Amino acid sequence: MRPSPNEDDRFATGLKNEAKAPSAENARAQIMRIMWDRKSSETAIVGYWRYVPLVAVSLAAVAGFAFFVLAPSVIGFVFGYLAIYSVCFAILAIINYKLAKAMNAHFRREAALRPLLIGIARQRSAQFPSSKAKECVSRMQRVDAEASKRERPKNEMMSAMSALPIVGIVFGYAFLRSLIMAQAEHERNWSEMLALFNEVTANSGEQQLLEEDRKSRKANFMPYFIISLLCFPFLAYWYRDIDKRTELHLQQQWKSEDQTVKRIT
Repeated sequence: MRPSPNEDDRFATGLKNEAKAPSAENARAQIMRIMWDRKSSETAIVGYWRYVPLVAVSLAAVAGFAFFVLAPSVIGFVFGYLAIYSVCFAILAIINYKLAKAMNAHFRREAALRPLLIGIARQRSAQFPSSKAKECVSRMQRVDAEASKRERPKNEMMSAMSALPIVGIVFGYAFLRSLIMAQAEHERNWSEMLALFNEVTANSGEQQLLEEDRKSRKANFMPYFIISLLCFPFLAYWYRDIDKRTELHLQQQWKSEDQTVKRIT
């Protein structure tokens, strides 16, 4: 996928000068180019990879049980518990890497889409001037700037550091927390951006785009973290839940993007 421009380049060359804003036709073509490989670059876990968390937990359980049997004591219990997490996180490291890579691709692609939507909204507000439309464009720019600051690419190799013995536990949980929080903020930013774009479209006399039909999903880190510490097989469900949330978000956003392209004429 062609890398999207970074924050500085976008504001230096793209939307500062209103004359450089693409026409609706050009914007539609640019959006379609950005969208063309999204299903291959942003899909995190597919096929048999979906069963990797369960396999990881199963192997970790076997390793822990072996320690309990071979050394039925407090020391054996401690080493067995450490073996459980070491084996589990060593295998899940590759899932962390794939999740980070997919999220980075998604964030980069959306960072390229937002300026195009802002440019189109600015054109609509110029054709049908109103104070409400101008305020919406201004808010869209603020959302874009805020998202650009927060949605920094994750270090994909650091996300796989959960493969390290013992210390990897900290890296693994830290990555899960950052992933969950980033996804929740990302959903709010995109929903707000789309809602503002709808308002400008409505002010221009056109039919509004459909907003994403979903409720804001709560980021369940702390309860999941505590449960997984007490009962580590819960990690398999946790990763499955993250995968389902990510897949649902991508499907809904792709749907809203398709609707946006159809409405831009």
